Amino acid sequence: MPSSPIFVTGATGKTGSRITSRLKARGYDVREGSRSGVIPFDWDQPATWPAALARVSAVYICFQPDYAFPGALDTLAAFAQALAGAGIDRIVMLTGRGEPAALKAEAIMRRICPSATILRSAWFAQNFSEGSLRDAVMSGMVPMPGGDIREPVIDVEDLADVAVAALIEDHHASQIYELTGPRLLGFDEIAAILGDAIGHPVRHVAITFEAFHAELERAAGRTFADIVTEIARETFDGRNAHVTGGVERALGRPPCDFTDFAKREAEAGAWRETQADPAPDPAASPTPTSHLMTEKDTTMTPSLYQKVILGLGGVTALVIGAAITLFPAEFYASYGITLDAEPNLMSELRAPGANLAALGGLMLGGVARARWFAAARMIALTVFFAFAAGRLVSWVLDGMPDSNVLIALGIELAIGVMVMAAAGRGRHRPVQ
Repeated sequence: MPSSPIFVTGATGKTGSRITSRLKARGYDVREGSRSGVIPFDWDQPATWPAALARVSAVYICFQPDYAFPGALDTLAAFAQALAGAGIDRIVMLTGRGEPAALKAEAIMRRICPSATILRSAWFAQNFSEGSLRDAVMSGMVPMPGGDIREPVIDVEDLADVAVAALIEDHHASQIYELTGPRLLGFDEIAAILGDAIGHPVRHVAITFEAFHAELERAAGRTFADIVTEIARETFDGRNAHVTGGVERALGRPPCDFTDFAKREAEAGAWRETQADPAPDPAASPTPTSHLMTEKDTTMTPSLYQKVILGLGGVTALVIGAAITLFPAEFYASYGITLDAEPNLMSELRAPGANLAALGGLMLGGVARARWFAAARMIALTVFFAFAAGRLVSWVLDGMPDSNVLIALGIELAIGVMVMAAAGRGRHRPVQ
């Protein structure tokens, strides 16, 4: 057993979490790759890669958000070069069956790291028991495009077993394992099997790709919807309607059948109602799903433009708040306002100054952490528009202020408008 850690990207996702738990159960040291990890790792921040890969013996790659996204293949190529430069030759890479961008990604990895093992996966069975499709199943429907297409759905537990074997055993180098379940199933059959396991009717609701796209766009934005819908059109055209022996070739045993998967998940409570779950309603209106073979639900990853704008707001609030807190007399003197040092007055000025500085810090937190971005953006909008609104109210009630205050009003409005205008310029990716 190697003493060096095994690096698992997407360690909190569907596959990564299972791989991590299996490796730890066998006594392996696992370095969990995520933006919030002990050693942070971010696909969009190459500066985080060297520390994450230091002294690593093997790597599991689950690229986020998808190989079809703009710039994804360039990022993967750079990461593969980093792996080669670090001397890591035991690499296990997850891709999607039948996806043209995934085939390009595989070619890049095998050219730079020839010993890499490729896990070319079918559609996940767990898409029906975890994430947004679970809610659809709970409501009595499986809303999917693709008509009567048939898929050899795979249990992610099987995929995780194959990945672990490839990470710790010697004979999987340079292999391509096309991983499927043991039989083809249409979505009508999948719905019926789920209904039998859960104990209430579940039906397949056929939707158009246009409706699928519209729901994705509402949930995750136009770019995400365009790319994922195109992947669905490509992979739901019948090209994947065949079973392979990849699981058996890798593990020496057959894959789990979807019926057994559904029974197991039902017994484990995957579709058990909680207080937060609505009662199943098979007659409810069909709602397209926004979950297509992804590791987890998506979140906004802010663009560089959004980070700069929010960072500008955060620095402005932090600096002004700190100045008011520490040097109130000097700060207000710059506005032509003379203050005496009366303690009550100083207290009433320093307290909101400290509050403004703290809010500026929270805005900067949204620049550093994508999962905090939405909340930090709302804080920025509230702070700058509230300050501007207060100045406008004073203008109406107290008269026109001097030029310094008007400049401050203009800056506050400008930052608020820029933060608002920056909405939607990021891209969506699964939360790690």
